[in-house]
Amino acid sequence: MKFAIVGTGYVSDFYLTSLPYHPQLELTGVFDQDPARARVIAARAGVRQYESLEAILNDPSVQIVVNLTSPEAHYAISRAALLAGKHVYSEKPLATTLTQSNELIELARAQNRLLSCAPCSLLGESAQTLWRHLRAGAIGKPQLVYAEMDDGPIHQMHPDRWRSESGLPWPWESEFDTGCTMEHAAYITSWLVAFFGPARTVSGMSAQVVPEKMGVAQTHGTPDFSVGCIEFASGVIARLTHSIVAPRNRSLLISGDAGYITMDELWNYDEPFQIRTYHGMSGPRKEPARTLRQRWRRQSSVREIEPIRAPTAANAPAKPLATMDYCRGIAELAAAAVHDTPLRLSAELGHHLTELSLALQNLGPDGASIRIESDFDAIAPMPWAA
Repeated sequence: MKFAIVGTGYVSDFYLTSLPYHPQLELTGVFDQDPARARVIAARAGVRQYESLEAILNDPSVQIVVNLTSPEAHYAISRAALLAGKHVYSEKPLATTLTQSNELIELARAQNRLLSCAPCSLLGESAQTLWRHLRAGAIGKPQLVYAEMDDGPIHQMHPDRWRSESGLPWPWESEFDTGCTMEHAAYITSWLVAFFGPARTVSGMSAQVVPEKMGVAQTHGTPDFSVGCIEFASGVIARLTHSIVAPRNRSLLISGDAGYITMDELWNYDEPFQIRTYHGMSGPRKEPARTLRQRWRRQSSVREIEPIRAPTAANAPAKPLATMDYCRGIAELAAAAVHDTPLRLSAELGHHLTELSLALQNLGPDGASIRIESDFDAIAPMPWAA
């Protein structure tokens, strides 16, 4: 299917990098309100630079609009594309308010168009392989999750000097204003709601720990730290931490009644993970507690699990999986549109993740407990990991 990109900022380079792995997708052109920025990406991709958004919407060859604009522009661009009869794949979040998110869902239904939302990390090899082992009962009944999404003290890392492969700057001011929770929570919450069902309640707190970054006062008051305890429909409880203050840590622990799973890096598609299972104790019953704990650890077994490899298209290059395949979400939408199959990264899922991210971000420094109202259809695993 043919698609066009609206918004050619920093992240657009990551989409171009993964596009060759999906030969069923064809990029027709790009548009950005900054013509110079669009010119860079158009030249790199060897495609047309559209002169306006309307030019994309009026191009009958464009079947999908990929919305890579800043979060506050997501609603308006996606709405215009749906009204023009295009399918839409949007960067996260789907919108910045639940009212806008709901409006987009209703519009997509009315237009009989598909609306999908990043992130697509749930479709990656590590997530799908981990999910497969959970379904197989590798750790028994899952009970508790600890997940970290700390990106390090970014304001001390000279982010104003960060550049994409095409030389485009990282939008540090927008990122700080949007907040680390809204920007990054869905990378892990999308996994957890797929694994354990919809979130039902969130309790915790959020705060702005560093009110001045890069010499600029953060007048929006956007939290740079949040910690939330989420209860899922299945009864699983998760504790999630997000920050751009603490040292980088993107680890995951899922504990069950028969063992636990640990993963060091949530971001990568080829990240291995470890499964430790508990075994019955043998030996004398009356031993010091320390001795019993040491023997219990020794009698537990550990398996190192490498991710299952997704099949590669015959005419696609060999795919390194070191980082995220950003175009996999677009490919999933295209497949759903062509074959009339359920869309895994549905608009309803995107809405649920938006509500969850907003709840985590808005817990406030005094703490709160927030009920999550939205729902979504059960998500099927990828065929190669079923």
